Amino acid sequence: MKWINHKLIAGATGLALTHSIAFSSVAILFATVPDAAEIHNYRTNTSIFKHRGNSHNPLVWLAVFVLVYAVLRFKLPAIIASLYPVAHFINLNPDQVITDAYWGALWGIFVHLATDAMTPGGIPIGKHKFTMSLFYTGSQTEYAVAFAIAIASGLVIYVTHGEITI
Repeated sequence: MKWINHKLIAGATGLALTHSIAFSSVAILFATVPDAAEIHNYRTNTSIFKHRGNSHNPLVWLAVFVLVYAVLRFKLPAIIASLYPVAHFINLNPDQVITDAYWGALWGIFVHLATDAMTPGGIPIGKHKFTMSLFYTGSQTEYAVAFAIAIASGLVIYVTHGEITI
């Protein structure tokens, strides 16, 4: 799937699920991390890691997020305390911002993996490949699916009368 569609789907569904701009913004930022983690050299057209290799393995990302959660669990009080002066100035709740950032990052990566699994290339899970083969990357169907998901997300926000928060 193209990066623009990863970002569109992550942001739209994130906003529909949480009504949080912080959550959906972080989801948009992280929606392309699995591809960026391959560290592609555009001059030589080579990558350090194979495309849709371990950077697209949900088990790898699960381990990363468990590790990050463990670190945050022990360091979070100090991080929040350092944010309070700024948070008070701009009227934000640091606990909520960090929670939204963590879950938004997880959502962005999850959406990337789920949407790549919709293509014939699929994603690796252990030593196996998982694919739904619904459309090819860059096809009109891909763009139609991304647009339909964004419209459906907008309708969910409208129907639930969701108040959008920071």
